[in-house]
Amino acid sequence: MTAILFFPLLPIVSIVEPEHPWVTTIALSGACSWVMSQIDLQGKFMPVFFKDMISFLARPKTTNLVGQKINRLRRYRIEWRLPEVD
Repeated sequence: MTAILFFPLLPIVSIVEPEHPWVTTIALSGACSWVMSQIDLQGKFMPVFFKDMISFLARPKTTNLVGQKINRLRRYRIEWRLPEVD
């Protein structure tokens, strides 16, 4: 992954730091490949993963995991009774 990232980053780094572009590019591509290998996308395609994350953060928290609205139990009384044991 470092070798794959090296070639696209080389022109960008040579503009930013023209003195030692090879060394900086190797360090930057190595750091980027390490960060990318640590990311866990839960087995999803990256755009789908970010779409799911944004939709989870944006939707109201009164939904279940499927996305259906949960009706709140406001005026319902729950009766707690234990049967008597003889």
